[in-house]
Amino acid sequence: MTDTRWREFPALLDAGERRLVMEAAAAMPEVAAATGEDNNHRDPRIRQSIIRWLPRDDPTFDWLFARMDATVEAANAAEWQFDYMREGNPNFQYSEYRDAGSHYAGHQDTFWDGADLQRKLSFTLLLVPALAGGQLYIERTPLALTPGDAVVFPSTLWHTVAPVTVGARISVVGWYDGPRWR
Repeated sequence: MTDTRWREFPALLDAGERRLVMEAAAAMPEVAAATGEDNNHRDPRIRQSIIRWLPRDDPTFDWLFARMDATVEAANAAEWQFDYMREGNPNFQYSEYRDAGSHYAGHQDTFWDGADLQRKLSFTLLLVPALAGGQLYIERTPLALTPGDAVVFPSTLWHTVAPVTVGARISVVGWYDGPRWR
């Protein structure tokens, strides 16, 4: 039975498209991942990974943003019908969990701060799975994503990336904002 709390999209990117994303991302500056509303809180007990920002206004990534915008729209129309901005945030995040123990502890992507815009929808697009560990869990349910698979889910759902034990896990994640939750 399919869990309607999230929506999976198998083989959204083929091997060539995944390679294009990874090659283009390599040209972007690398930064240590952070958490929090200001994206400035670094605590390796919560998150240990490296990120690169993929900007929406960079023509290199036009096709990726178009693909993910359409995918998120399809998931939302089928499952939740949230009021959100179809163009998403100005950046996607390219995330590398490359060291043993790299992880992201359980969290929600929504900030409950009363801001006019709040995250409504999130996605993860798996480019390279870790050889061991690094599995994505949503609401304590392990997802069996393979390279090129994507999952779209409400930003309110708790999710985590289990510690990588062997190899590296590489993904692209993104968020779509909308007016305050009612």
